[in-house]
Amino acid sequence: MGRNMNWLVSLLLLFQACLALTLIPESAATRNECAHIPAGLICWYADRFDLYRVNPPLPRMLATLPLLFEPDISLEFIGLADDNPATRQEFTISRFFADTNALNYHAIICRARLAGVVWLTLGGFLIWRWALELFGPSAGLMALVLWVAEPMINAHGMLATPDLPATVAGLAVGYTFWRLTRSGSLGDTVLCGTALGVALLTKYTHLLWLPLGLVLFALARADKTGPLYALGSRRQAACLGIIGVTAWLALWTGYSFTGFGSTLGHLTFVSHTFGGASDGTRIFDGSPLGKLPCPLPPAFLSGIDTQQRDFEGTQWCYLRGEWNSSGWWYFYVYGLTVKLTVGLLGLIALAAISWLLRPSGLRPMAWTMIWLPAAAVLVAASLKDGKTMHVRYVLPAVPFLIVAASRLAEPIQRFAARFTTSVAWVLVGLSVASVAMHYHNWLGYFNEFAGGPANGWWHLADSNVDWGQDLVRLKRWLDDNPEARPFRLAYHNYYDYRVYTREMFDPPAQGRPGYVAVDAMSLTRGQGQWLLGAEPIVRIGTSIFIYRIP
Repeated sequence: MGRNMNWLVSLLLLFQACLALTLIPESAATRNECAHIPAGLICWYADRFDLYRVNPPLPRMLATLPLLFEPDISLEFIGLADDNPATRQEFTISRFFADTNALNYHAIICRARLAGVVWLTLGGFLIWRWALELFGPSAGLMALVLWVAEPMINAHGMLATPDLPATVAGLAVGYTFWRLTRSGSLGDTVLCGTALGVALLTKYTHLLWLPLGLVLFALARADKTGPLYALGSRRQAACLGIIGVTAWLALWTGYSFTGFGSTLGHLTFVSHTFGGASDGTRIFDGSPLGKLPCPLPPAFLSGIDTQQRDFEGTQWCYLRGEWNSSGWWYFYVYGLTVKLTVGLLGLIALAAISWLLRPSGLRPMAWTMIWLPAAAVLVAASLKDGKTMHVRYVLPAVPFLIVAASRLAEPIQRFAARFTTSVAWVLVGLSVASVAMHYHNWLGYFNEFAGGPANGWWHLADSNVDWGQDLVRLKRWLDDNPEARPFRLAYHNYYDYRVYTREMFDPPAQGRPGYVAVDAMSLTRGQGQWLLGAEPIVRIGTSIFIYRIP
């Protein structure tokens, strides 16, 4: 049974990887992806981490690693980038990079996405292993199937963006910390610290693990039946110290020790939260603290500061046909409700009820390790309700919810429990069936509660449904329909759409006859609003609507 299960796990992981490799060329460069790639290249070629500093560098560096062996990539953009923290140049440079590499731009994008397939496979292995060790072989299989069949996971696994790497890294922190609470060994301690350092190199969201880890460590330490309690206070303190030092070294290594030894006085802050100004302020300059060495990579701290400056501003947010600048505190819960498969939502609800009504022999600490990180990500994101736009911000919570759901696969002898397990596998089958019907539109996937991908544009906007991904399919439709002229286009992205279409189109104009294509962003707020209520003659993917104006 064990050998057969291993083969099945390997086949599922191979299937997911092959499917991702097949679908990668079908998607055009998305709005953030087009900026991450030049930002990753500048890390390698100039040893600089200031471009796109609001995201740590590891995902984009791994994504652009295959591009280092491509001699035909133009690197002219490197001379345009500066290190001024008051400006964000990544999107201006992304357009320049696309223009100067127009002939092979899509090939560059596709090669950079290969790293995402590795992250997908690593995440699948980790989620299978954790569920297996927690609940048994059936649970491990269920968790892996849910991972392979989850549209949000697959969609971001096929992009050169940090969302899936951050999700997998967060899962690795949770898994290695749980192993540490079971063994208390030096090896698991070092693994946990390394996972934490890698997580901090993927996204600033994982700063949550610093207070969360202390809380979880304190709970594990208080568990008198756990191995950590038996270590004694000195060895427990040593564990925390090793985790901290290992994570610190991993973080500096990810930034190639650039700025190591520099002082706090050289740091420039642009957010009001940290005492800076919009044009930059050296708040430690001239003070005794200014002479102290910088404890963390300067680019890492600058990224946190710049991101906080962005949070201090306003952003137009969209939900259910409404735009506003204040957002909604329940946005992310709603977003997961319409973006996750109905089967997974049912499994999460059943797992929560099962945990509350019938906690098994599993130690409470293990349940805390599963549910608390997911809740922390959701709460932290929801507190910034003025920036509620992208459900992908809470993607790191999804693996923990999948592990919790896999609990239902555990065979129990009582009839009610066996019935629950049967229902759980039916829900898994529903998830697989729903995803199979829409596998080619994973980024714009919406479940049956939301009316499917066809109605997703009404519920949410931007990266949830329209991230510029359908330009390749639009080009294909234009080639197949040469009579669709005159043709007008409203399209949102940071690079010139002519990189893909090779044609230039006028913007839409109300009342002018011909064919009009608008993306979902333009339809809900922009040049295509006057087409709301009209029936398109065809939809390109989930994000582009084509109308014929008589």
